[in-house]
Amino acid sequence: MNGNVNMDMNMNKRFPESELPDQQYFRIGEVSAISRVSASELRFWEGEFPEISPRQTHTGQKIYGKKDVGLFLKIRELLYDEKLSFQEVRDRISGKEESITPAEIRAGLLEIRRLLE
Repeated sequence: MNGNVNMDMNMNKRFPESELPDQQYFRIGEVSAISRVSASELRFWEGEFPEISPRQTHTGQKIYGKKDVGLFLKIRELLYDEKLSFQEVRDRISGKEESITPAEIRAGLLEIRRLLE
């Protein structure tokens, strides 16, 4: 790996994906420090979100690319900052989030207007 993340870093610092340390792969402890989420919770998320796809070293250790770290950061933001449910986060991450069309919005507003008259 091209260097290590300082494990004693300020745990309140937020890392946008573009500001991640200049290295290609991260160990679980490094991802935990960057995301401010425990390693066990990150492993749980890995099982819940198939989009997270770590590689394994020849010794069997999982390593995460910047894309994976970015997904962990996005999941943390959606769960903790936006207070979304796991299903809502899954839908948002997988792109399955339902979108409402302008026609549906218009129909809903017209129905509300009709009820108010």
